[in-house]
Amino acid sequence: MSDDASHPTRPLADDTTREAEALQLAIWRSLPMHERFRLLGELCATARHLTELGIRKRHPLAGDDEVRMRLFATWLDRATMIRVYGWDPAEHGIAP
Repeated sequence: MSDDASHPTRPLADDTTREAEALQLAIWRSLPMHERFRLLGELCATARHLTELGIRKRHPLAGDDEVRMRLFATWLDRATMIRVYGWDPAEHGIAP
């Protein structure tokens, strides 16, 4: 951390200049809270969609249920997957 605790020693993204990052952070900070939450929801939906696309690309024969289980396994630990869904990621090639 630098002396200014609000600014890390490196940018949040490797391909972003400090100036561009500072401008982006200023824009985000100026947004009303409901807009921040809307953006957060969109980011989460995009992350989920991209993860699902990756699963479908790696497992083209997987049906919707298997894709859903593989998606959940990216968020949940093995014990939770087994307890809640009865689906063991290790049996499907997903390493812990």
